[in-house]
Amino acid sequence: MSKETIDYETFDFKRIKQHRKFLGITQDELAEWLNAGRTTIIRYEKGRIPIEAMPKITRFLDVKTKEELYGVLVDDFGLEYKTLSNGEYQISIPYIPISSYQQYANTFELGDLQLGYVVDNINTGLYVAFEVKGEAMDNGSRRSLTKGDIAIAKELDKDNLQMDEINGEIWVVILEGDILFRKVEKFVRKDNKIVFRALNPSKEYADFSLNLAEIKKLYRVIERRTNF
Repeated sequence: MSKETIDYETFDFKRIKQHRKFLGITQDELAEWLNAGRTTIIRYEKGRIPIEAMPKITRFLDVKTKEELYGVLVDDFGLEYKTLSNGEYQISIPYIPISSYQQYANTFELGDLQLGYVVDNINTGLYVAFEVKGEAMDNGSRRSLTKGDIAIAKELDKDNLQMDEINGEIWVVILEGDILFRKVEKFVRKDNKIVFRALNPSKEYADFSLNLAEIKKLYRVIERRTNF
């Protein structure tokens, strides 16, 4: 059975070749960008385009320069963004292993270790990957952070916190000389304190509160990469 193709009444397939020439790239270069073969590009330029290829084709037609197609952009945080064919961006984010906890907590120096991550937009915040230490956030559930997991987190401005931003989320808490992983139980605004709770029900991980002044940085965990 042949694949369903684009309705030519709504899409001018001739634009593909025209735009390729406008950008100054060859069929082979476009094929590499699309992760396809040159014969595939020939078919596309003749109008034989499967439906599933349209998101990438649309992205290709949206770029204005060859540099934008292949180039690397740098955001306000110094992160480099490489444009992907689906319109998303590949970035290399700083990675903080357990062995570097103390150095980062004391100096905020991110070091040279990096980890690949994909985002939808440019300049949306500072992302950092942390190796998980301890068992405070491990209760066996799907939300658990197990020792050795990697938690990808995004920094939030601790001086402008909103309750709906922090309640119930798992956070990386940067203190003087240490890094903790906890869930925010509540934010007591009148006392300027945050109450933290572990997922692990063990008594050694009891709730505790910290004044915002004691917290150096806060990162909200947005993705977990398991060590299994």
